[in-house]
Amino acid sequence: MKIYNKHILGFTLIEVLLGLSIFSIISLTAYSVFSAGIRLNISIEKQARVLRESRGMLELMQGEFENMLFYDYSGSYKGKTALSGTGSSISFIKGSPLGLKVVRYYLGPDESMVHQGLKGPTASKNVSVLLESAKGGYRDCLIREERGFIDDLAGNSSQNEVEIIAKNIKKNGLRFFYGYLKGRLSDEIKWETTWKNDYIASMIRVEVDLISDHDKKTVTLTKDIFIPTGYLRPIETKQIN
Repeated sequence: MKIYNKHILGFTLIEVLLGLSIFSIISLTAYSVFSAGIRLNISIEKQARVLRESRGMLELMQGEFENMLFYDYSGSYKGKTALSGTGSSISFIKGSPLGLKVVRYYLGPDESMVHQGLKGPTASKNVSVLLESAKGGYRDCLIREERGFIDDLAGNSSQNEVEIIAKNIKKNGLRFFYGYLKGRLSDEIKWETTWKNDYIASMIRVEVDLISDHDKKTVTLTKDIFIPTGYLRPIETKQIN
């Protein structure tokens, strides 16, 4: 007669339960790591998409700013200037195959009457982008408006071309700064939020607050743009009114 040892033939209930517990712990840990990796990857992709869109937006403005043109209005249109800017909007002249155009950038609501369009390749140089993080808020759209030079002189807005360039801008999250020399004997740049001179600025700084779709945080981008046709001068005591 053969005698079988029960410990050799199989596992006890305790051993089976212990094995299942260890397997469950390992599986749960692996799933948690995998799930966290997926969430991190999604977060990175969304942040990268916002960054790509914002870079494209800044490159569009950069390409147009670098090619803005000067026009002397002083003889016939007192008070008008080739470049006019505040802290939240900017207007300038550019050339096109159809003649001179007046372009304006500003923030506005996402209205159905505004046509959304995509812009082509633009310049990619100048000062690097700077990032900061903070809590998000309400949104605005970055709007680009273009009209013919003659229409602008006549105050005719019926033929304006209006495009939404970006929709994920924080409320009041667009700022323009215009570079002046700090003094006649200084080479230090002073940034002001108003431009109403009869010449073009040599340096324009753009700051944009973009809201991330993923975590609703704000990414602030800053870009300094050099304008070849502009001048860097001290602030004049008297500007064009």
